Order: sequence, then C-alpha cells, then structure tokens
Amino acid sequence: MAEAHFWLGEVQMNLDTPAVAIKSFESAMELDPLSLDHVAGLAMACHATGRNARALEVLQRASQLHPKSWWPQVQLARYYMWNKDYAYAQRYIDKVGELGAGEAQAETIRVGVQGLLYALTE
Repeated sequence: MAEAHFWLGEVQMNLDTPAVAIKSFESAMELDPLSLDHVAGLAMACHATGRNARALEVLQRASQLHPKSWWPQVQLARYYMWNKDYAYAQRYIDKVGELGAGEAQAETIRVGVQGLLYALTE
C-alpha cells in the first residue's frame, strides 16, 4: 500500500501538483517510515511548494534513521544545491564518497552529483 501512495505522489509531481503529492508521499511514509524513496519524493514535493524547512527536516531525519547509508547524503547534497548552498552540498557529496566507498552505484551517483555541482558553480 505504501508503494501505491508513493507512485501516486510521483504521478502528481509529474502533473505539476506538488501540494497534492505531499499528501501522497506523507501517506507512503506513514505506512513505510524507513523507505528512502518516499523521503526523496516528499522532500522534492516540499521544495517545489517552497516548504524548504520541511524538506530539510525530512532529509535530516532520513540521515539519522540510516546513518550508514549514502543515499540520504545524496538527497541532502541535492537539497543544498537547490538552495544554492554549494559548500554544504560539497560536504554531503564527500559523505557519499565515504559511506559508499567500494559501491559502484554510490560512486556513479557521486560523480554525477559532483559534476552537476561543478556545472552550477562555473
């Protein structure tokens, strides 16, 4: 059931209704509070509606719930890039490298996010 709410939120985001998507992502998180995908969706919807403090709160909570996972660090890096705080974004990109050392997927994503940060600051 959580997945249904998550995918409904994704569709709502694609239809440019992030305020409605927030409700779907929150429902998904209530049903599966440890899912990192639901966290990312909710944070993006919150950001799209100008609720940046809520987006940051959701991402920080995910980082606390999954302290050894590199995925919340990717989302935090994205959050700080959205808000043009590039120094903080770099800190979280570095954490992705530390926590995801030896994982091909983590390295691929870290390099991609690092490239995006480079493009934004040039």
